[in-house]
Amino acid sequence: MPGATLVNPHDLEEFAEEIKRALGMASSSKKATIQDMRAYLEVNNVYKWVKELLFPLAHPNATITDCELPQYSASQYPEAHSPSLRYSQGFPPLP
Repeated sequence: MPGATLVNPHDLEEFAEEIKRALGMASSSKKATIQDMRAYLEVNNVYKWVKELLFPLAHPNATITDCELPQYSASQYPEAHSPSLRYSQGFPPLP
């Protein structure tokens, strides 16, 4: 995912350094990174994954355009999220 920090969870020193770096980021950088990741997740969601990965496995002779899955947006289905995520934009506001 764009903006995500990649860390080897078995390398404790690297893990600690990345946490320290993330905690030291400027608020504006944190906010921009979170906004970018949220925008990515709005498009790259479970429906897209099913359409691109699982549908072709279940229907090997079909084309990807034969898959009639809904275009999902988190803001369309607030009841599908925990109470803390029930906001009109699909995600809680940034601090």
